[in-house]
Amino acid sequence: MIHYLFALATTIAVEALVLAALTRGPERKRVVTACVFVNCLTHPLAWILSSGGLPLFAIVECSVIVAEAWLYASVVPAKLPRALFWSAAANVPTLLLSYVL
Repeated sequence: MIHYLFALATTIAVEALVLAALTRGPERKRVVTACVFVNCLTHPLAWILSSGGLPLFAIVECSVIVAEAWLYASVVPAKLPRALFWSAAANVPTLLLSYVL
């Protein structure tokens, strides 16, 4: 359980920092706040579903990027291509960290 909570906290911290660097002004606050809530929704599902090897892991991660982008587009609000960029840019570092940590 502690390993999972560490992974969730690390994910939120890294993704929030990436998104803060990519946004400005009032949009930044909405995107970073949405990041915390979005990860609380997608991270547990990805954690459970990703244990089936690399092909399943890739499918789950792609699904997470799309789901988070849709949520960013809805909540911030932002156009979907921009939200997809945010989501992919935020998820790539945490995906790479999942192999290191």
